[in-house]
Amino acid sequence: MNVVDALLRTPFSQLPLEQKLEVQRLGPYQPKDCSLEQSHYGGKHRRTFCAETWYKKHEWLCYSEDKIALFCFYCLLFATTRDSRWCKFGFRDLKHLSQRARDHQSSMEHLDNAVKYRTIGNVNIAAQLDEGRAFSIRRHNQNVEKNRHVLGRLIDVLKFIGCHELSLRGHDERAGSSNRGVFLDMVEYTASLDTVLRDHLDAATVSKGTSKDIQNDLLDSMYKIYLQHLALEIENCQFLSIQSDETTDITCVSQLAVIFRFVKDGKPTERFHSFVPIVDRTACGISAVLKEVLQPYNAKSKLIAQTYDGAAVMSRLFVLQDQ
Repeated sequence: MNVVDALLRTPFSQLPLEQKLEVQRLGPYQPKDCSLEQSHYGGKHRRTFCAETWYKKHEWLCYSEDKIALFCFYCLLFATTRDSRWCKFGFRDLKHLSQRARDHQSSMEHLDNAVKYRTIGNVNIAAQLDEGRAFSIRRHNQNVEKNRHVLGRLIDVLKFIGCHELSLRGHDERAGSSNRGVFLDMVEYTASLDTVLRDHLDAATVSKGTSKDIQNDLLDSMYKIYLQHLALEIENCQFLSIQSDETTDITCVSQLAVIFRFVKDGKPTERFHSFVPIVDRTACGISAVLKEVLQPYNAKSKLIAQTYDGAAVMSRLFVLQDQ
């Protein structure tokens, strides 16, 4: 009754409850004398299916003597059609069996069908609700783990680009463009090595996480975490030095680059803090900006040195800072 070929001819859903319970009692059809083989390298070598090992490793595996193929017992019973290899046509690729079996075992369809199989004939509503809740929690945790993995890969790409001081975006980021930018090209390369990221990019319909807005959000989040670590380093240091210099970006916006220097673990350490837009480039204006930057760190008693560019205002800055 649990033979794969019989279940293919008569769907499990059409069986009466007594027969369904008997199929459940018998479990997957797992004969030891399987004739499943696979030739490769021009027929010089053969792979054979080691039934005892694979049945022990994956209890849901079952074998069809008619099709000479492997099936998923749970998905076979509940007629899943999303991955027809395991419930309709059978799986014969022994070379990739290990990876494909792991992927299928962790899929939502398989887990859902496994829950259905375990609860056949179970009329305990409370138990069914508990199973459903547990399944929802597992599915939620798997989605969270997947999202964190994808987010981690995107952050790794941003960190790599930042370490090498490369620009993120290209001239034309549309699909098919020859100049999409370093970020998108790095994401595509990473996806070629990471199946989870590849699946996310191919299946995402709402947000792939590669838009310029998401890039900016990730950079802002990373910067906030960086400032938190910088605050701890400044809090633990004994003396602090500040360096600032006015610069103008490509859009002709005047900014003040602010850098902190201190000793950490007996070694001189330099940390970039920020680019601060400035309108008043006089001594008073620059001094006000630096005081605002230093205010959150309560570092007045630690500040022992200040370095600037521009001899015309430097002496005035020292006077204002002392005030």
